[in-house]
Amino acid sequence: MGDRVVTFEEMEKFANSKDVLIIDVREPDEVNSTGKIGDSIHIPLGELENALKSLDEEEFKNKYHVPRSLPDFPIVFSCKLGGRAEKAMKIVLGHGFSKFILILDNAPAHPSSTELNEIDAQFFVVYLAPNVTSLIQPMDQGVISALKRRYKTMFLNELLAKEF
Repeated sequence: MGDRVVTFEEMEKFANSKDVLIIDVREPDEVNSTGKIGDSIHIPLGELENALKSLDEEEFKNKYHVPRSLPDFPIVFSCKLGGRAEKAMKIVLGHGFSKFILILDNAPAHPSSTELNEIDAQFFVVYLAPNVTSLIQPMDQGVISALKRRYKTMFLNELLAKEF
């Protein structure tokens, strides 16, 4: 079995589904600069374990807008490259939760999904299709092309301003 790749359309369904909980474990500055995926909730990785251990149900819900007794349907952890998402999954597994989908960016450094799926039957690893990350993180959309256009304009203006 090869690596399972999530298409942009599948990720859009996850982002807008009430049957999947997406938890973004990136740092606040990353979320602020690139935006969030659909209705995902933000719990930075550094806060996750402490939040599960020390916050009661009401405090957790007030802070993160979901119950601490996370729902019994798939949880998707999201981060930039997948390393923090994998750590978050292990933290939450230690607190008795199950049914996880770990979505990783399609980086060559990641092990195969087959290898990762064999670690534990409670989670399922899939990879985003190539070049999808910029489509699902709003601030990534068009940033590179805008930068290139601006650079070319500045470069051409500089050339035209020179006297030959």
